[in-house]
Amino acid sequence: NGKTLVYLACQEGKDIILNYFLDKGLLATIPCQIDGVYETPLECACRWGYVKVVQLLLDKSNYKKNDIKKCLKIPGITNAVETKLREKLKELKGDE
Repeated sequence: NGKTLVYLACQEGKDIILNYFLDKGLLATIPCQIDGVYETPLECACRWGYVKVVQLLLDKSNYKKNDIKKCLKIPGITNAVETKLREKLKELKGDE
């Protein structure tokens, strides 16, 4: 149905499996089409509130500032997820 293995691990909140996939070099930034809308694994994890998964993606993937800002606009994200996203944004601003 167009979902990558990384996306499926994020959708299910399987941080150990996601970590394995990322260590094997699977790309986490590839968007998948869900009901006609494209969504990255990071957006999926944010939407479901999987803090460990979000942290893994932020630590081990090459998400850009715009990707993270887009996630901050997702309705109903948890405070914990929002905190992780904002921390990563601060870190990336330091790289400028």
